[in-house]
Amino acid sequence: MTKRKLWQLLWRHYRTLLLTAGGVLLLVGIKEGYSIAHNPSRYVAQNVSSFALMEATHLRMETVVAIIVSLVLGVALFLSDNFTNFNQYLFSLPVARKQIYRRKIGLLIGMLVSAYMLAEAVFGLIAWRVLAKQQVRIDWLTTLYEELEILAVMLVFGLLAATFGLWVGHIFASALATFVFVCSLPFAYDGLINLAAGLTKLKYEQVDVFGQLPSWKPGGLLTTWVICGVIGGGLYLLNRWAFEAVVSVPTGSFSRCVDG
Repeated sequence: MTKRKLWQLLWRHYRTLLLTAGGVLLLVGIKEGYSIAHNPSRYVAQNVSSFALMEATHLRMETVVAIIVSLVLGVALFLSDNFTNFNQYLFSLPVARKQIYRRKIGLLIGMLVSAYMLAEAVFGLIAWRVLAKQQVRIDWLTTLYEELEILAVMLVFGLLAATFGLWVGHIFASALATFVFVCSLPFAYDGLINLAAGLTKLKYEQVDVFGQLPSWKPGGLLTTWVICGVIGGGLYLLNRWAFEAVVSVPTGSFSRCVDG
């Protein structure tokens, strides 16, 4: 089977899921843009001549939705096949499993990147048209840095969700494990920083290097991408090994692959 045919096969099978995820992100981007259009004074302080779009709402709804979409898409892309026998069909094709895995990860990353950037472009266009009338200049470079930082975090969460979907293999257990793990991350990180601060006799802010990274500067963005790249790369390799070494059966459990 050629790479093109494999792409077409996977796209036909997952297109509803992928397009739904992309549509949700796009709708949220449009909604946020029109929120600024309807009430710009709520987001932009008076006498402000330049600001980054990310400053408009601080923790924006689109950021939260993007993280949720990446988690749901990551889990569903690898978990749903356990209950449709699609995995068994894929494994019966004359194609290496690593190629199937790469294409599935490619669909996950491709949809998250394209949908998020499209949603942000629509949001930025609507906001620009409104703010230009008020003679407020958008700092596009800073906005781009902050958007790329969020995108890196999104991709890591997508790969993390794929890990739970692939390794746990059960709908309720995978969803619960993903939810609990993600919700516990802020508390675990805060506890780790407090522990390190206590051991080193330093202040919390001095130890919290990641939290102090200037996302609006190239150095801060590069550091974030390096950290996310290391984590995401590790998850990618771990999941590739699992996808090649084990077979998911319809019950959602894993058994060792016995070929021949």
